[in-house]
Amino acid sequence: ITSFILLLLSVYIVICVNFISFKNRVRYDFTRTNKYTLSDKTIKFLHTLNEPIHFIVNENIPENSLRDLNELINQYQYHYPKINVRRYNQLKTPHLSSNLERDFSLKPNHLLIVANETKGTNIDKGPLIDSETEKISWFKGEQAILNALLSTTSRKVNKLYFVQGHGETSFNETDIQKTNLLQLKNWLMTENFVLQDINLSSQEGDIPQDCDVLVIINPQSP
Repeated sequence: ITSFILLLLSVYIVICVNFISFKNRVRYDFTRTNKYTLSDKTIKFLHTLNEPIHFIVNENIPENSLRDLNELINQYQYHYPKINVRRYNQLKTPHLSSNLERDFSLKPNHLLIVANETKGTNIDKGPLIDSETEKISWFKGEQAILNALLSTTSRKVNKLYFVQGHGETSFNETDIQKTNLLQLKNWLMTENFVLQDINLSSQEGDIPQDCDVLVIINPQSP
C-alpha cells in the first residue's frame, strides 16, 4: 500500500510540474555570450506588435541551415506568440509554392517570407547561409528577420548605399574582413540599417529612391 501511495504521489508531482511549466514557459540560454538569445532591441520591438505575423519557411535548404533557422524562429515565437509558421518545399509542395510565387514573388533563393495580412517581405538565403559550414549566423539571422518585420509592418528601415567603382571599400563579406569596418557594419545592422553596395557608373538613372544615406569610403581613383 505504501508503494502504491508513493507511486500516486510521484505521478501527481509530475503532472503538477508539467502543468506549471506549460502555464509559465521559460527558456534559458546557458551559453557564455547568450548566443541563442534575441537582443533587447528585438524583444522590445516584438512587444510593440499586436497583429498576427506569418513566417513562411523554405525547407529545401541544408540541414544545418534549417536547424539554425528553426531555433531563431522558436525564439521569435517565444517572445511573440502571434507568429504563425508555415513551411514549403518547392519540390514536395509545388501547389503551395506556386501560390507563394503569385502572392509574394517567391524565388528559389528565398529563405523565409515574413508576412502579415496585407504584405510580405522575402529574405534571401544567399547572404545568410555560410557556404562552408552551411550554418546561419545567429546575429545575421536575427537582424534579417527583424528588418523583414520592420518592412512588413511598415516601420522605417534606413538604407545605406556604399559607392563602388573607384576602389572604395566594400561592405561585402570578403572585403570587410580585411578592414577595421566590421564593427561599424555590425553596429549599423543592430540599428536596423540595410547596407548595400552600388556602382553609380553602371546604375541606370539617379540614385535609388529608397536611399537614405549615400556613403563613399576611401576612393582610390577619380
